[in-house]
Amino acid sequence: MIKEVNITGMEQLIYELNNLSNSFVFRGHANCKWNLESTLERLLSSNLTAERLLAYEEYSVKLFKSKFNIYNAKEKEPDSTLSWLAMMQHYGVPTRLLDFSTSPYVALYFAIEERNGNTQEDLCVFAFDYTAINEIGITQLKSTDSEFKLSQIEASHKSDHVFETTINRFSYNMAWVTEPGELNGRIDRQSGCFMICCNKGAKLQDILNSEIYSSCDMFKFIIPKDFYHSIYALLRKMNINGKTLYGDLQGLGRSIKMELSVYST
Repeated sequence: MIKEVNITGMEQLIYELNNLSNSFVFRGHANCKWNLESTLERLLSSNLTAERLLAYEEYSVKLFKSKFNIYNAKEKEPDSTLSWLAMMQHYGVPTRLLDFSTSPYVALYFAIEERNGNTQEDLCVFAFDYTAINEIGITQLKSTDSEFKLSQIEASHKSDHVFETTINRFSYNMAWVTEPGELNGRIDRQSGCFMICCNKGAKLQDILNSEIYSSCDMFKFIIPKDFYHSIYALLRKMNINGKTLYGDLQGLGRSIKMELSVYST
């Protein structure tokens, strides 16, 4: 189960984030009431089934690939299914991928990016021990597929291959944390990775709250909305902003927007 931790001060927030090991990945939400769900899962909502998800994804991938060379100006053409999905996610196409970061402070930035000082809901940062999550996944894979022999480290070195031949091919009641073998600049700047629900007809949050993950360290740090300005000041001192995380004009625009939002309240 995901353990909720109520943050009562900035010192506690910094302590909690810094106290976690390097085996954790993080995701920030501007509203603590939002579920952990991919953009495609959210799009399908109550109509989510494996068949509908695959139909939507196959259509999107086919369309994106067919138009890629027309609109592409600088990106290298992806060479794997996981890389295609990562690029589609990058450009706003709904996918099964859910963005995470190995940096808690990058996650904290995204928790405040879409907010303004008038927002009434508290924000949050999720923290998951991805090593434990993937180790459970490896055990699940080996118990159902006698031909799967990879260790977690070996699987991480062959992320595109494992996704293509195993994760994407079958449907398992488990989550998987991964990244494509080749990252684009934005994912690299954001220390990004992805979490995937391997059961295409299930909801990710339900899978994470299932019994098989009862031994995993999984936290949801609920942060009062009043910390908005303090978090902005902290991240500014760390040079974490739209300019550094996006590295383009969109990032510059987002940086200016956040600064205006902070000083207008």
